[in-house]
Amino acid sequence: MARTNSPERSYEQAPQIQGPVEPYAYEKRVTVTDLFYILLGRKWIPITCVLVFAALAAVASFKATPMYKATAQIEIEKEDVKLLSFDQVVTADTSNIDYYNTQYKILQSRSLAKTVEGKLKAAGKPQDTKLTRDDVLETTKIKPIRNSRLVDIVAVSPFPGQAARIANTLAEAYIEQ
Repeated sequence: MARTNSPERSYEQAPQIQGPVEPYAYEKRVTVTDLFYILLGRKWIPITCVLVFAALAAVASFKATPMYKATAQIEIEKEDVKLLSFDQVVTADTSNIDYYNTQYKILQSRSLAKTVEGKLKAAGKPQDTKLTRDDVLETTKIKPIRNSRLVDIVAVSPFPGQAARIANTLAEAYIEQ
């Protein structure tokens, strides 16, 4: 039997498409209401997430150590200087700035912190016996008040009494010095 190439047995041709076709024309556009109904159907997922994060925040806040802040305020006065010449009058403004910046550095000095450490240990409070000079420096901040000669000495500690003792002792040690 011989093979013949007859038109009846030829391959079928694919149908011809008329005009351009969008590749994803069958997809439906998602609207806000569709998203609302999807979330409504899966409402336990967001509710569970909110509850888990609220529980984690509550546990973290209960485990956190409360910190207490105490502030002592002092006034830094420059001794009266007798101005004798015109040069001293002109340089008085810049020397004031230098003077106050120097006093702020003295309040933050290691030697003053060592004095505070010794005074607190001598007082014999249980929380204060473990304090070091570095602890005193880490827990205190010196905050000058703008346009004044006042300075806030701020101490932060997990013990309210200790914060007050550090701030007050630092102020006293500075005044004595």
